[in-house]
Amino acid sequence: MISMERANKSIGYEFGKRPFNPADTYYLGLSTTPIADGAGFTEPPANCGYGRIAITNDSTFWSEPANYAVTNLQKFLFPAFKTDLEDMIVYWFISEKESAAIAGDKAEYYGKLRKERPILQDSQIMINAGDMILERRNPPQE
Repeated sequence: MISMERANKSIGYEFGKRPFNPADTYYLGLSTTPIADGAGFTEPPANCGYGRIAITNDSTFWSEPANYAVTNLQKFLFPAFKTDLEDMIVYWFISEKESAAIAGDKAEYYGKLRKERPILQDSQIMINAGDMILERRNPPQE
């Protein structure tokens, strides 16, 4: 899914209303709570070994656009967790910010994992190639 803010940035640029410069690096994060319009995500704490993954914004990481979407061409592997937590990882997201502590942090694109994943010591979360679908789709016409 795409946040409304991100959609407005890009359509504003396409029609000459706003400047827009895509980030050179995006950051892939995980959330233990549902994400609504790019907000409301809750990341695991850094002291459990969690950190966002930096993704260079170039063609090696993303498919050619097709059917309103691009997908990830490579798998992404998060560092091993250092401790067990009761929370489950339910969503992934892409932000332009390296950390939630940076002002303006938002999930620009986001999606639900195919299967919720527990946070267990020494385990790693992997997102396989093709599992992330970044799409722009028109709502159904009535």
